[in-house]
Parts: sequence; structure tokens; C-alpha cells
Amino acid sequence: MEGKDYCNIRELISLSKPRPSQGKTPKKTITGADVSCFMTSGEVLLLKDNVTALQTDVLNMKLMLHAAEKIRSDQMKTFTNSLQVIKCDLLECKQFMSNCLNNFNLSVNDLKLTLQPLE
Repeated sequence: MEGKDYCNIRELISLSKPRPSQGKTPKKTITGADVSCFMTSGEVLLLKDNVTALQTDVLNMKLMLHAAEKIRSDQMKTFTNSLQVIKCDLLECKQFMSNCLNNFNLSVNDLKLTLQPLE
């Protein structure tokens, strides 16, 4: 078919139905040359400034998120330590109360023995 007129084939190609794609459709990327065709240099600079500002904002948000996570982690450690101290205090209080009760019972038994009439 070399050297032949391709007009007939071109018509057939343009009239044919497109086949459904088998996978994902590729995304069209815009190069710097494509952008410059549609935008003035001032618009391109403004767009670059906006992108830089957005990147800065995202970085600042990530830093703030990291700082907040560190503060939360420190607060959780403090809270956990406080709970451990309270638990130890409660256990000591329970032991003290148990000792007091035992001493009271011993004292009552001693009193009973002392106050019991001799037979």
C-alpha cells in the first residue's frame, strides 16, 4: 500500500466506533509548554506562587499535626502515670484499712477476754 492514497482509510478510521478501553485511561499531563500556550507569564508565575503557598501550608499542617500528636502522647503518659499513682494509693489505703480492722478485731477480742468473768 505504499504510495497509495490513504483518504479512504482515513474516512473509515474516523467513522469507526472506538473500542472500549481494557484498563485505565491514561491521564493527559500538561507540560510547561502546554501551559504557556494558554496562560501568560504573569499567570504562570501567580500559579507557581499559589502552588508554593499550598505546599508551605501542607508542610505547616503536617508539622502542627506532629506537634499535636507529641503533646497528646505526653498527656497520655502523664495521665497513665497519674492513674498508676492513684492505684498505688488506693492499694495502700486498702492495706491500711485492713490492718486497722485486724487491730480493731484483736482489741475487741482482748477486751472480751479481759471482761469475761472468771469461772
